[in-house]
Amino acid sequence: MAAFLRRHRWVRLPLTALIVVLVILLLRATAPHGVLVVHPVERAVAQAITLSGQVTGLQQSVLAPQVAGVLATMNVADGQIVRPGQIIGRVSAPDTLAALQQAQAAVVSAQTRVREAEVNAANQPLTVTQAQAQSVQTIRTAQVHVAQAEVDLRRARELAGADSTAQAALNRAVAALAQADAGVTSARAAALNAEVTRRRNETLYAEGAVSAAQRDQAVTEAATAAAAVGQALAARNAAAVEVENQRALLAYTRTQAVVQAETNLSTARTELAAARQNGPAAVAAAQRAPVQVRVAEAQADLAQAIQARDVAQAKVAQTLVIARFPARVTGILSYPGDVVGPARGVVQVTTLNAEVTVPVDERDIGKVHLDQDALMVADAYPDLKLAGRVTQVGAAVDPQRGTVDVKIRPRTFVPWLRAGLTIDATIIVQSERPHLLIPTSALLRTEYGAAVFVVTRGHVARRAIVPGTIGASYAVVLAGLTGQDWVVPQPLQTYAGARVDVRPQAWEGA
Repeated sequence: MAAFLRRHRWVRLPLTALIVVLVILLLRATAPHGVLVVHPVERAVAQAITLSGQVTGLQQSVLAPQVAGVLATMNVADGQIVRPGQIIGRVSAPDTLAALQQAQAAVVSAQTRVREAEVNAANQPLTVTQAQAQSVQTIRTAQVHVAQAEVDLRRARELAGADSTAQAALNRAVAALAQADAGVTSARAAALNAEVTRRRNETLYAEGAVSAAQRDQAVTEAATAAAAVGQALAARNAAAVEVENQRALLAYTRTQAVVQAETNLSTARTELAAARQNGPAAVAAAQRAPVQVRVAEAQADLAQAIQARDVAQAKVAQTLVIARFPARVTGILSYPGDVVGPARGVVQVTTLNAEVTVPVDERDIGKVHLDQDALMVADAYPDLKLAGRVTQVGAAVDPQRGTVDVKIRPRTFVPWLRAGLTIDATIIVQSERPHLLIPTSALLRTEYGAAVFVVTRGHVARRAIVPGTIGASYAVVLAGLTGQDWVVPQPLQTYAGARVDVRPQAWEGA
């Protein structure tokens, strides 16, 4: 080598320079470099788990009257909150209301007779003349009821022959069906013409008389006409179904009204027969029965009248659409003038017992318990915070996601919650306690868990830790560090085993 260098002196200078560069690089690589470090800070913080979930627990129901009829009034609007017992709407039922008024008048009359009987018992026995007058009055009242029931029956039968409201709905349905039939006929004629044109163009194209574009246009028009036939047939079938529904509803409404009127007439005639039979008996009883017996009879009549009034009130209640539970109106299904009934509702409502379902990682489920506090924020309303509590921890783990569903219920009623609304929920799993905090940027994620770089005796070392809550700016350390350790907040600036000079940095913990 020495001889080679003596013979080739021109090589010495570059080789010497290369050796000097290599020595400098070696010294620089082995020299310690500066790295920023911080001490963990002790603060009192609460442990929490933040998750994203959705609003669940809402159920929908349709409110409808118990009897069929024409909707007379609507008392709510879409989106309105309703309470139990609130009247949503009322079905028109003049005969039922008239029967209730008669029953209420009968109760008032019976109450008057009880008072008179009690007065007579205190002063003097009922005279035969009074008993006769009372009998005549009872018979006249019963005769009035019979006459009214006969008028009501005639009216019901007339309406059964010409129910303008229900008949108009049927007429509209029949007209729609006729129009749909005409549409089918027209569509079929158009399809036939289009098919003839297509075949003619196919023949002319084969002979070279028309272009390919003209043939393709004829094919497209034939396919469009065939699809129009299918649509027309579907519309015709729907119109036929509506005609059958309207006919069934019309028959049901007419039959029910006539049957009710016949029942009222039979009841009124029974009352009249009883009045004619009981009148003479009452006169005879006035001659021999003690006044206390007459008081008891009047009280029995009152009880019977009250029972009849309660029955009439129950029938009127069947014409009302009433909310049974707290809910929100989420759909108007019918409007005043529409025919409604048990099979055709008036409004759709959604319950208010909303919950938020969040999927908790199975590794964190041991920290979650019933009645823990939670704070929720909706993406749609980021400025509104909801307080809640954990009401249910799922019993099974989702094998696909490795999560357990946890339900959180708001502590107060929240009117703007909607099913499916996205909610960010923070579950407080531990109240405020002193913990060590480090910058979130210092965390290293490995397949074995979390770790950080610490500087010990001038060398960087990787140290495993047990993290708690990890926030945007800080992470809670449950185990693995002390307050005197030097932690590297920017681990990408160094590596394990590197020689470093520590450069302490002030950090307040948040």
